Amino acid sequence: MAKKIYFFDMDGTLIDSMQLAWDKVILRFLDERGISYPDNIIANLVTRGFMGIANHYVEHFKVDMTPEQIYDWFMVELESMYQNEFQLKDGAKEFILFLKEIP
Repeated sequence: MAKKIYFFDMDGTLIDSMQLAWDKVILRFLDERGISYPDNIIANLVTRGFMGIANHYVEHFKVDMTPEQIYDWFMVELESMYQNEFQLKDGAKEFILFLKEIP
């Protein structure tokens, strides 16, 4: 018997998180280190991707970490956020369980 496989774009389908996750992680890193930043920092950084943001933090804010260390910090924080802070959209769990039962 062949298995059925379902693919989902998680953000926007199962949860709403992406922009919130980016914003929180970008700012949390700076806030936890007491680093001041301009009000428009999100708009200026979000298109760079996390490695680009990590490079910017080292170059602009003189953070005493390598870009790779900052990137790794971002990934740990994001994983924690997805596990602990974001909730499934209404009906998402039931729908996944329904799909699981389809032969």
